[in-house]
Amino acid sequence: MRKNRNELTRIQNLIESDRFNTSDDFFELLTSDVNKILKEYFDLSGNIKIDIFKNNSIFKVEINFDALRLKTFGTLPK
Repeated sequence: MRKNRNELTRIQNLIESDRFNTSDDFFELLTSDVNKILKEYFDLSGNIKIDIFKNNSIFKVEINFDALRLKTFGTLPK
């Protein structure tokens, strides 16, 4: 019984990891969108780096970038 349970867990993990595999287009689009948003708030220095990790059914997203300064603005656009 335990062997069957371990095999089922392994198969489930394999199926979930296959679903997580995305094409390069996904990361290019995500990076482009995040880059546009960050440029509204920061003067960026270099490229941003995005890492996505999966832990069971939860995705952990890490975004790293270097900024030269924060952009200032008086009011939010209406």
